[in-house]
Amino acid sequence: MKNISFLVLLLLFNCKIHKEIKKNEPAQNKDWTVHSEKDFTTLNTVDIKILNNTKHNLMIFDPFLKKIEKFDGENWTKIDVPYCPCGGCPPPPAVLSISANQQHIFNWDKNITNCKNGRKTTQRMQSGSYRVIFNYGTSENVKSYQQLVVEFKI
Repeated sequence: MKNISFLVLLLLFNCKIHKEIKKNEPAQNKDWTVHSEKDFTTLNTVDIKILNNTKHNLMIFDPFLKKIEKFDGENWTKIDVPYCPCGGCPPPPAVLSISANQQHIFNWDKNITNCKNGRKTTQRMQSGSYRVIFNYGTSENVKSYQQLVVEFKI
């Protein structure tokens, strides 16, 4: 009887944990509120909204260069997502200023696009655990920046 009670409690606890993982509650650090799903497996794109919850501007460095990493079970490995794989694009801005109470939206179609022989090739990313890293600071001229890391599954 004790074993059955233990199993029932274990199943209830496991269901509760699983339900909490799927919830989309805004995560918050001192500078940003993050609105993001934790699991994008059934969605076509990864959309992450970060809201500046300070009273001053925050600068996101290299806002159009996607800093995405995949967890291989032991380490985080950088995923190379080129800004403009076949060239011909204007250079991306070095910094994007986000005013107080304003937001920045990060979008990724879960693909890596490269250029071979002048043609774009697209590779769909495998399922797994990923994270996006936003480098930011309070000024364009900072010598070191802070990082906001958002983890998710695809």
